[in-house]
Amino acid sequence: MSNTAMPREQLESNLRRFVLFRVLYSARFYYPVFTILFLDYGLTLEQFAVLNMVWALTIVLAEVPSGALADIIGRKRLVVYAALLMVIEMAGLLWVPVGESGFLFLAFLINRVCSGLSEAAASGADEALAYDSLKALGRESEWAHLLERTTRLMAVGFFTTMITGALVYDVSVVNGAIAFLGLDLVLEQQTIIKFPVVLTFITACLVLIITLGLREVEAGSEQGSRGSARDVRGLRQLLEPFRQILAAARWTVDHRFVFFVILAALVLDSVARQFVVLASEYYRVIDIP
Repeated sequence: MSNTAMPREQLESNLRRFVLFRVLYSARFYYPVFTILFLDYGLTLEQFAVLNMVWALTIVLAEVPSGALADIIGRKRLVVYAALLMVIEMAGLLWVPVGESGFLFLAFLINRVCSGLSEAAASGADEALAYDSLKALGRESEWAHLLERTTRLMAVGFFTTMITGALVYDVSVVNGAIAFLGLDLVLEQQTIIKFPVVLTFITACLVLIITLGLREVEAGSEQGSRGSARDVRGLRQLLEPFRQILAAARWTVDHRFVFFVILAALVLDSVARQFVVLASEYYRVIDIP
């Protein structure tokens, strides 16, 4: 029996939409050619590094208050906001012309900020909504199974999009497929560059449609009192995570062993990530397709 005023069908729909959201949100067709794509658009490696730093900082700064924000405006709205930012992020890459221009870096800067805000907004809000739906159905014990199934599907989706994204970025593969179909058409690299972006834009639109169908889970009788409490505590809730971070930072600096362990992990992780991010460009330099 449902523990909320919501119909059982809507709660079940939330669970299905959660799985679809997770699978499609992580389906980024440009990931296997991430560095190459940015450089082929006309950016320099220095600009690419700056954009990655901006993206990471945006996630860190926006991640902190996102939990409190979900309690204030609702988890569904935060997930819809994440999906909308993903659409804007991809639409910007479709709109910006390939080649050096005065606004190329600015366009990609906006893209990275939107991407970071989207990642931060989506982080945790979707899981909380799905868990609340399971709890309302009286099936909290199935949470681990739901996450396991979602992770499996995400892995399949991620593998498929990685392979597809790499293939549609290859001029010889795309033109070979066109010739196989008997079409008298040859596409240039300038046209093919945006193929992974187009596919990701399509998945972003699907993600937005999926999130719009989500339903916020409220415990009926508590809805009004909780809503007024949110309004009163809103600003305080947003500032509290930052206060806790400052307190943790002061404690970490005062305990040098912990500080140096974190610093060493940060350095090693940064170096490892640079190898992963720049791998596609390195493979192209040594003529590995």
